[in-house]
Order: sequence, then structure tokens, then C-alpha cells
Amino acid sequence: MRFENSFGSYNYYAASDECGRGPLAGPVVACSVGVSSEELNQYLDALELLGISDSKKLSSKKITLIVEQLNLNLANFPVTGKYRTIKSASFVNLDIAIYVNTNVFIDQHNILVASLDAMKNSFIRLKNRKPKTDKTLWLVDGPYKPMRKTYPNLDINPIIKGDTKSILIGLSSVIAKYFRDKMMSHYDETFPGYGFEAHKGYPTKLHLDAIKLRGHCDIHRKSFKGVILD
Repeated sequence: MRFENSFGSYNYYAASDECGRGPLAGPVVACSVGVSSEELNQYLDALELLGISDSKKLSSKKITLIVEQLNLNLANFPVTGKYRTIKSASFVNLDIAIYVNTNVFIDQHNILVASLDAMKNSFIRLKNRKPKTDKTLWLVDGPYKPMRKTYPNLDINPIIKGDTKSILIGLSSVIAKYFRDKMMSHYDETFPGYGFEAHKGYPTKLHLDAIKLRGHCDIHRKSFKGVILD
């Protein structure tokens, strides 16, 4: 039995994950995906063949290959607003929404709040396009529920290491990472000299040395250790 099917029968199956909790710079990006019960199993079969799993275990080349096979409309990077909905040409009835919380939001609230808020808001973009009567399962990577007040007929299930158990969460992880990596590649051009193309904002030696040499820039998370120098 597929992991998604182990929770019982629903009209709609959704999943969320985020990328970007650990970096010293850039946004946290969340992705939610959703599919109706009628197409769930055929999509799970097809996604498994693509090699969907936790994005942290996949190379950048493999992630790019998966996104290319999904044939997503991901033009016009970077995102200029807080969220966007996108579609897959290969999986035409798969719903996808991305939500971005900037480094400023992270500094104002903390990274856990920013991550949960991004997952919540990406999911809301999916749910608001569906009938309120739909019985919905929402699988969320991690131990926390992103929101307290819920919709009628909505079951929220936080799953620790969910991206290794659920294909839908794994797909959310892959898309979120692809999207964030593209944003960081753009920032490498906007803020040259920090190496964002190489490390995507994570605290590598290259990145830390660049901060020591240049100081922080506009997309650095100033509440994170190592960004503000003594």
C-alpha cells in the first residue's frame, strides 16, 4: 500500500515541504502539491518512476531532470511576489503552489515560523481552489502542524522525515529546492562575490570567508550566527 493511501479515503490529497531553513542568506521556499483521489495512484506510480524522493538526497542534475520531465511552467525567475501557482504539462491535473518568505520575514519572526507560514500559505493556494466540501488529507513534512484553525473536512498529518516516506511530500521537496536554487542563482548575479551560485546561501567556508571580506548584503539573514561580525 502506498503511504498516501494508508490514511484512508479522501477526495483530495495534498502535501507540503520547504527548502532553505539552514542557509545564512536568501528566502525559505515552500511548495504544496495536490491531486484528486481519482488520479492519485496513477500519479504516484508515474512520480515514483521519475525517482522522486527527499531532495537532500538528490543531485542538482537529478532534480533538474525531474523538473524537466514534469514540464513545469517555471518561467520568469526569480519570483517577484510572495507566491505563485504553476502547472505541469506532463501531469495536467496536478496542482502546485509555491510560497516565498524573505530573509526579512525570517529575521522578524524566526526560521521555524517562516517555514511553517510558507507551507501554510502554499497549501491555502491549493485548498481555496477546491470545493469546501472536499474531504482533504494534508501531509506536512516535519513534526509541526502549520496552522491551528483548519478548514472543514481537512485532516493535517505532520510526518517526521515525510520526504522519505511520501512521494507527494518528496515532490514538494524537489520543486521547492529547484525553485529556491534558481532564485539563489539570480542573487549571485545581483550580489556578486558571495558565491551564491555555488553554495545557495549555506554556511560553507567560501560563504563565510566572503562575509568576512565583504560584510553582509541585503539578502543575508542578520539574525543568524555568522552573518553579523563582531
